[in-house]
Amino acid sequence: MMISEPRPTPRILLVDDELEQLWLRAQVMQSLGFLVHTADNPSDAIFMMAEEALEKVEFVVLDYNMPGINGCDLADLLKVMRPELKIILYSGATDVPRNEMTSIDIFVSKADGISALIAEVAELTQVGGGSPTTITSKTEQHSRAHPQQY
Repeated sequence: MMISEPRPTPRILLVDDELEQLWLRAQVMQSLGFLVHTADNPSDAIFMMAEEALEKVEFVVLDYNMPGINGCDLADLLKVMRPELKIILYSGATDVPRNEMTSIDIFVSKADGISALIAEVAELTQVGGGSPTTITSKTEQHSRAHPQQY
């Protein structure tokens, strides 16, 4: 009889300049068993990802509207540093141009709440990735976003 080893706890970096939302999101995700690191600005996120201590981060959840650099541009930089990262854009912005989301694996609207975000993170951690997904509203089913062109 073979006993499978338990899956390691997924490590997530949350990046948002809205401190209350960042803190609340981190608390909820930690209570669900995720190992969570936070950055309240893009510069700190870049610095943290460059450190060896965060080498095991598998997922990054980004806001779009942040000072200095938007979430899509930050995603591009992080993918250059760590191409295997799964990046979720979790934003209240409804006008994010699709052509900016080339490094985004999944978009989740903040209007859909943290439960939609957690569902996507849980799916990625169990399935191990897949095609990009877009969640546009609570009433719509998940629809597949455009695949990345290489």
